[in-house]
Amino acid sequence: MTTIDTLRAAKIAADTDRDTLYEQTMAAREQTLQDFKERELVLKERIELLKQNGEMARKLKDSEDKADKIKAELAMKSAELETQKELSAAALVAGREARKPSQVEKPPTEPAGRATNGQAYAL
Repeated sequence: MTTIDTLRAAKIAADTDRDTLYEQTMAAREQTLQDFKERELVLKERIELLKQNGEMARKLKDSEDKADKIKAELAMKSAELETQKELSAAALVAGREARKPSQVEKPPTEPAGRATNGQAYAL
C-alpha cells in the first residue's frame, strides 16, 4: 500500500467517523425534540385539567352560594309561617274567649219619659 492509498483510507475513515457522528447527533436531536414534545403535551394536559378544576371549583362555589341563599330564604319563610301559625292560634284562642260572654248584657232601654212605649229612641 502506498501513502496515497493510506491517506485515502484515512480520509474515508475520517469521513465515515464524521458521518457517523453527524447521524448520532441528528438522532439525539430528534430524540430530544420528541421528548420535548411529549413533555409539552403532558404540561398542556395538566394545564387543561387545572383550568377545568378551576371552573368546577367556581361552579361548586356558585352552587354553594345559591344553596346558602335558598336555605336563608327557606328559614325566613319558615319563621314567617311559624309566626303566622302562632298568631292564628292566639287569635283563635282570643276569639273563643271573646265569644264566651262573661255576663249577660242588659238590652238598651230608653230613658224614662223620652219615647212612648214600644218606640225606640233616636240618636
